[in-house]
Amino acid sequence: MGGHNHEKKQICVVTGTRAEYGLLRPLLFRLRDNEEVELKMMVTGTHLSEAFGNTQEEIRADGFCDYVAVQIPLEKDSKKAMAQTTGVALEKFAEVLETMKPDILVVLGDRYEILAAAIAAHFLGIPIAHLCGGDVTEGAVDDAIRHCITKMSTLHFLGCEQAAKRIIQMGEHPGRVFNVGEPGIENCLHAELMSREELAENLHFSPIRGDYAVVTFHPVTMEKDTAKDQLQELIAAMEQHDELAYIITLANADAGGACAYGIFGEGSWNDRERVL
Repeated sequence: MGGHNHEKKQICVVTGTRAEYGLLRPLLFRLRDNEEVELKMMVTGTHLSEAFGNTQEEIRADGFCDYVAVQIPLEKDSKKAMAQTTGVALEKFAEVLETMKPDILVVLGDRYEILAAAIAAHFLGIPIAHLCGGDVTEGAVDDAIRHCITKMSTLHFLGCEQAAKRIIQMGEHPGRVFNVGEPGIENCLHAELMSREELAENLHFSPIRGDYAVVTFHPVTMEKDTAKDQLQELIAAMEQHDELAYIITLANADAGGACAYGIFGEGSWNDRERVL
């Protein structure tokens, strides 16, 4: 065969949190290893924040070192700050994407920094492939953000049949809606499980001998100042189970998230197990 030397497709993937990066990892490896693709990356949000663990180091450890870091302000813990950060992110993403000019932008989920990247791409005429659209999260600003990203996207890769139906109901062409399953399931099927000793060492915990539970609290961002009361309810439920050790993860960089750290990060909870 003649072997046409066609140009590689430039695919840009944006990631703003450790949680969503974990879902994107299998896709990123496949894109990196595909000879027809030139992988570009934009890394933003909590990945670049010391307060949230500087998780860009995990991205670099996976071998993805050639990325554009898009720094956005995360210091303030309010709804106004979320709106302002979205504005800053939109301006920065517009600059990067105008220079990069990828053939397609790949985004996952529903966070405000991802919305900013999608808006920038939409205005610049860059097609968007959206993963995990069509879901519903009651009580969170994420719901409307996710649907907004759906309406700006060209290709939709989602996790279940209900999500597919929802996206088609929103007017998207069925030929561009693909039910591929949740990417997190792929991680579950292929993850190497740790022993208790390895888990304790990995988390810098004392050995976990008995039963334990993982606890995450995310503020309900459509409500006003309810995080503290909800946390007290959560703690009351936890205290009814003295037999459990608790591994408590931090909330996302959303309005009300700092409240969780303020309560879990001090006092008797800090004595029980370290807050991640």
